[in-house]
Amino acid sequence: MLKHWPVLLVLAVVSLFAISMLPDVSRGREAGRRTVCRNNLKQIALALHKYHDTYFTFPPAYIVDGEGRPLHSWRTLILPYLDQQELYESIDLSKPWNDSVNETARQTVVSGYKCPFGSSKEASTTYLAVVTPTSALRPIDSCRLEDIKDGASNTVLVAVVPLSESVNWMAPSDADERLLQSVWNTAKVSHVGGGHVLFADGSVRLVSINMPFETLQGLITVSGGERIGEF
Repeated sequence: MLKHWPVLLVLAVVSLFAISMLPDVSRGREAGRRTVCRNNLKQIALALHKYHDTYFTFPPAYIVDGEGRPLHSWRTLILPYLDQQELYESIDLSKPWNDSVNETARQTVVSGYKCPFGSSKEASTTYLAVVTPTSALRPIDSCRLEDIKDGASNTVLVAVVPLSESVNWMAPSDADERLLQSVWNTAKVSHVGGGHVLFADGSVRLVSINMPFETLQGLITVSGGERIGEF
């Protein structure tokens, strides 16, 4: 038995080292996921601004049919600017997003709409626009950069919500103030300690869950004139 003790000692040391490295590995994975999520949002920001360059306005939160029923999300409208022209052309925009004619597109996973903390197998997204009557992306309506009087760097376009609030990426469903308030200052946010938020100037920031919800409310409006301060 004694002749084997050096081997056992080495195995014990290696095991202890491996255990001590677990927190660093976990932190590394978290940092990697944050980076992927941030890059996805930056690509979405570029697509939104390319749409603005083309149409001189941001897309509406969704388009509607002749009777005012929601048809398609802003996520569908910016597909050509995310190198998804073929997918975009396969969609019948005259039919609702959940019509059978759009079934194939609806089941297609768009990697740029997938936060790495969510399921990779489902065609869902946790990247939701913040949609209110006074936000930058609104139902039917469109907002220009020059309409954002509070400053593009102080106005939220898209927030990453918990997986439990995810929607199909084609769905004309997003985050209103009620939804944001229900998940803010809780453990339900998308990343440890906070959630990624995309601003109208194209910047992406990890906003702390400790930020007062009143501050987030001020960041939602395009011309509320709120004093935001540091966040």
